[in-house]
Amino acid sequence: MVLAQHLSRSALFISAGFAAFASGATAQSYTVLHRFTGAPNDGDTPYADLRADSEGSLYGTTRFGGTKDYGTIFKVATDGTETLLYSFTGGKDDEYPSAGVTVDQKTGDLYGTASGNSVVDCDEGCGIIWKLTARGRFSILHMFDSEDGSFPYGRMIRDRLGNFYGTTVYGGSSHNCTYGCGVVWELTAGGKYRVLHNFSGMSTGDGEGPLGRLARDRAGNLYGATGYGGYYNGYYGYGTIYKIAPSGAETVLYSFTNGSDGAYPSSGLVRDKAANLYGTTDSEYYDTVFRLTPDGTLTTVLNLGTDDPEGDLLRTRSDWIYGTTYAGGNGAGNVYELSPNGTLINLHSFTDTEHPWAGVLKIKDTLYGTTAGGDGSDHGVVFSLTIK
Repeated sequence: MVLAQHLSRSALFISAGFAAFASGATAQSYTVLHRFTGAPNDGDTPYADLRADSEGSLYGTTRFGGTKDYGTIFKVATDGTETLLYSFTGGKDDEYPSAGVTVDQKTGDLYGTASGNSVVDCDEGCGIIWKLTARGRFSILHMFDSEDGSFPYGRMIRDRLGNFYGTTVYGGSSHNCTYGCGVVWELTAGGKYRVLHNFSGMSTGDGEGPLGRLARDRAGNLYGATGYGGYYNGYYGYGTIYKIAPSGAETVLYSFTNGSDGAYPSSGLVRDKAANLYGTTDSEYYDTVFRLTPDGTLTTVLNLGTDDPEGDLLRTRSDWIYGTTYAGGNGAGNVYELSPNGTLINLHSFTDTEHPWAGVLKIKDTLYGTTAGGDGSDHGVVFSLTIK
């Protein structure tokens, strides 16, 4: 399962299989906006997707690099100029950000999480929720302590009232999993933290190990996927899709079977206008893009072979879907487009050892993303891809 690969730098460039993408018109104008150079003056190995401000500047994190090699927060302007906004210090769980940032469009403040250094001993770091003001002041909004979660990985989301929602892969009150089964959490605009749901693991039929970003509907319900757990026909552990009500009540909407539906969902979910949920699975031999309808019917929309779809999907208002794969294509990953009628177009195949680990951001006719390495360096890049 991909989760083990997420925890170390050395595992980033594991070889993977290839899958044939449908032919179609390829995008023009792939451009590297910034090449990371690593510690101590720059970031290293971006795992996360990008966010933009009202002027089109891009913001993100790198898991390593910076002054002490504990990760960074960065900004890339529209002309490609990069600014290192913050270097994580390694103190007070202040280390190794794995998720992207949330940008407050009114104030310019940034919010995010850092994963910490250990899922076993919180003395070494169970992770934090942080804030970086537009003036550069860094503060910790919450420190995870294992009982309330450990190792936040997916990018958190924010509602219109300013409340944040997210997950941790480990931790929580359940003792059915060695390091905890993970939680869904809320941080209110006033700074109050609470656990909405403690996952209880495969032995109970519940999920275990939520990885990706949450989706939220207008009623305040949250939707996500767990990399493990669930129950189907006597078998446990292939992952789930779940719903969390505002009250915290959880419903397991689907348990994967490791059959044609795939196994081990690896990304967050997106919702379309009809309330269908889309996500990806990352099993050993059968990676997929799936759709789950409101009545609980799951359909494999796209078979990705063994291409390893690691990042969250992007859905536009017109229901086009964009995604990336860590492998496939020329061996270093793809950026692809899926139309509402199911037509697949491979927009770009990476040729070096780039390996995109995160999904993409779309602004008008351009996609923006990151790769974990490649392009003449092992430190990663920020790229743009014009698709007009």
